[in-house]
Amino acid sequence: MSLNEDPTYTELKSLAEKYPENTLLQLKLKYYRPYPPTGISDDDVLYEALKEKYNR
Repeated sequence: MSLNEDPTYTELKSLAEKYPENTLLQLKLKYYRPYPPTGISDDDVLYEALKEKYNR
């Protein structure tokens, strides 16, 4: 998926164009990188990270 097909990027771009004076939006647009798609949910990633941190 290219950035132009990413709904988050599209929304961010439209907001940045609507509010060009908002530097935070401009920087978010400039540095936006989507997460690569995985079959793992955010909850699973968090669980594994916490398990690794506290089970040492």
